[in-house]
Amino acid sequence: MSSPALNAVKGADSTAHFDPLVQLEDVAVKTGEENETVVYKQRCRVYRFDFETSEWKERGTGDVKFLVHNETGAARVLMRQEKTLKLCMNHPVVAEVELKSNMGSDRAWTWAITDFADAETAEDGIVQTFAIKFKNSESNTIVVCITYGVSLPSNPIESNLNDNLDNHDSRERV
Repeated sequence: MSSPALNAVKGADSTAHFDPLVQLEDVAVKTGEENETVVYKQRCRVYRFDFETSEWKERGTGDVKFLVHNETGAARVLMRQEKTLKLCMNHPVVAEVELKSNMGSDRAWTWAITDFADAETAEDGIVQTFAIKFKNSESNTIVVCITYGVSLPSNPIESNLNDNLDNHDSRERV
């Protein structure tokens, strides 16, 4: 049962126009990555170990990045949650970090390091035990980079990343 008045409303176009009450201006957001070059990026999931409950807690899913500062050459590992862009991992790359295969998997790794994702200042770092899980074992390049503090090429997309890793036998240490 449809009435002619209902059919007229369904086919009508709205001519209403609403002006916004508040005009917003663009704001430049600084991420802290402006003076750094992303030399490697891979999607993964990161967990941290909660010692109070003795269980792994998910920190987020997103792209883990290996960043190198343009002036100092200092390297760090950074990850933001993909939807909120909240920092879930931010720590320097140091060769003393011991990476271990998680439960014998070739795509999941654990390590402990001082993390600055939740820190207000550079002195507020917290020692965290992390686990990182990749989709497949071919995504493990960042693991070798973290383990050895490997200097990656300035543009890994154009060059073969394995050329820099040939000098390191990752199977012995990892």
